[in-house]
Amino acid sequence: MQAVRDCLPCARRQAERILSLVYGDSPQAEQARAVWSKTLEEVDAYLATEPLHLCPAELSYHAMKIALKHTGVADPFHALKRETNRAAFEMLPRLQEKVNPSKDPLLTAALLAVAGNIIDLGIQKSFDLEGTLERLLRQGFARSDFERFRRELAGADNLLYLADNAGEIVFDRVFIEAIKQRRPRLDITVAVNQGPILNDALREDAVEAGLEAFARILDNGYDRVGTVLPRTSPAFQATFAEAEIILSKGQANFETLEGRPENLYFILQAKCRAVAEALGVNQFEAVFIHA
Repeated sequence: MQAVRDCLPCARRQAERILSLVYGDSPQAEQARAVWSKTLEEVDAYLATEPLHLCPAELSYHAMKIALKHTGVADPFHALKRETNRAAFEMLPRLQEKVNPSKDPLLTAALLAVAGNIIDLGIQKSFDLEGTLERLLRQGFARSDFERFRRELAGADNLLYLADNAGEIVFDRVFIEAIKQRRPRLDITVAVNQGPILNDALREDAVEAGLEAFARILDNGYDRVGTVLPRTSPAFQATFAEAEIILSKGQANFETLEGRPENLYFILQAKCRAVAEALGVNQFEAVFIHA
């Protein structure tokens, strides 16, 4: 997906989000104010070149790296990631209780997974997780190729699941667990980031969510937003190439992988107008679509 002009202020806001986590929304110390000012000056200069040939995730990544460079903090979202993991894990028994009694447990688990996609601290500071959960269980997917996925799953030997955010990965566990219950011999790999960026899930988040009981955990070899395949590790690229089914979670993975020839399914909520328009849905609607 190619960036549009709406992506420019969004990239700036993500850099500001990093600054606010490190220094607070209104920094008082002179040094903090100086870093804040210098960072946004450099971000604005970068965005003034209008690098709209990039996808939105890459555009934002470069803006965020400027903020990380000036603050000197490698993982400003670390505490928030731990908090969202704990909150999501506390919900796990209730999530699991919604799956088995439902008329279609696999579909219900997929809807629970996409409800967790609202946990995106790079785009928004707060979110209504409970409200999103009930809304999506009621509304379902605005666009869906789920029945195609169900048919392909029945004959597949392996599946690659591209995780998105911390906290959200607990919701992914519910879906992965439901898949494994139906296909116990299916070889599942869950891919996470190798290094921190925003609140993207890392290996420690996948382990904390209990995913090792259902899947192999593989980091993608880099610390970028989404999945820019040529920049990932050879091990990840090999797994990606060999995967019979790839479940791609979240906006950034959609932005970086749209149009690829692999057997990709995108699972996400359209949390911004640009992505909603690219998907042909309303903002905050959810999709489960084949590439």
